[in-house]
Amino acid sequence: MAHRSHARLARTVSIVLCLLVALVVFATSAFGQSSKDLRLAFINGFSAPQEVFTVDPGNGQGNGAKGNAPPEQITHVGEVLQLRWSPAGNHFAIQTLPFGTIVVMAPDGSDPRVVATDAFLGEFSPDGNRLALVREAGGKDDIWVVDLVAGGFAPIVTFAVEGFTSHLAWSPDGTRLAFDRTECPGGTGCS
Repeated sequence: MAHRSHARLARTVSIVLCLLVALVVFATSAFGQSSKDLRLAFINGFSAPQEVFTVDPGNGQGNGAKGNAPPEQITHVGEVLQLRWSPAGNHFAIQTLPFGTIVVMAPDGSDPRVVATDAFLGEFSPDGNRLALVREAGGKDDIWVVDLVAGGFAPIVTFAVEGFTSHLAWSPDGTRLAFDRTECPGGTGCS
């Protein structure tokens, strides 16, 4: 009996944490950092339009050569929901509308290309050549990888039952991918 109560409590805590993470993601400005030329990016505002802006922090104290320059708008899509920089800082990805559209572009916002639809933004591989995503596939939230060099897009993990997949994280050598998974068999909604 105590084991069931502990399992139920752990499941409830997991659900509450997932909801809190979702609230934080949607209620705060997203940000990222380009390691290529030390530019910080952020999503301006919580109401439409939401766009990506960058600012040069100078030497890290905001007082370098361009450290006091105003933010520069680098996207013009209307609604940016999430943002991730590649580790090399040579491109970044955004999640935008229609909901689940993933766009990759150069650090200055040029050369935008849609790499996926019906997906949630995951993480870049350590070399920046691949982007892991969670793609809605009949409510199962499968894991897909976009090859940004060759242009392929394929599932690497598919699940048999409905559920929520989140927090994708590459190993430092880029050979493994870790993730959180909550299964919801039979359309239970994980409640």
